[in-house]
Amino acid sequence: MSRDKADEGRLAANQDFLSSIDPIHYGDRPVSDALGRLLFPVLIAGATYRIYDDTTDDDALGPRLRKEFSVKPGETLELGDIQIEKPPAGE
Repeated sequence: MSRDKADEGRLAANQDFLSSIDPIHYGDRPVSDALGRLLFPVLIAGATYRIYDDTTDDDALGPRLRKEFSVKPGETLELGDIQIEKPPAGE
């Protein structure tokens, strides 16, 4: 069950971390480059992807949804800036 009100009335599907779904391309979790950019080389066209920020996790609200997107076959998509705080050391 999603905590996102936008999901109400939508068909439910499984969700998981990219590293669990595609360990070949995302096994070590995405890491940003020197400019803070992330590249997602392999995505399923038409699937909905969500970027959550769990650095400000509130037990009552859960991680904050920062961006939701999908891609078309062969599309390169620029998501713009998404601000996520660096987690404390040791996490």
